[in-house]
Amino acid sequence: MESLQTIEEMLTERLNESLSSKFKPISEYKDKKSLLNEIYKNTHKDYKGGGRKFEEKSILLGRSGKTTMVYLTELTDDEIINKVYFQPSKEEHATALEQLKKLK
Repeated sequence: MESLQTIEEMLTERLNESLSSKFKPISEYKDKKSLLNEIYKNTHKDYKGGGRKFEEKSILLGRSGKTTMVYLTELTDDEIINKVYFQPSKEEHATALEQLKKLK
């Protein structure tokens, strides 16, 4: 019988795979706008704000202990990375940050 820790590790790995499979690696997006559109597309409708133009699109995020509606164009690099990668390790976060900075 597998230990509880092993089962927990297995479930965490499967959850990470299923959540991260919605997105390509950041380096494969042609620009930041296409990455932000992908984040918006993969956000549940209950967590989206209205807006037909790109500049008007927004999503709900937790900021400073409060739920806040944030325009896609105002997302910080850390918020973008946390939307694309579920619980990234320090190494994954650093790599993703480098790739994100290369996008225009």
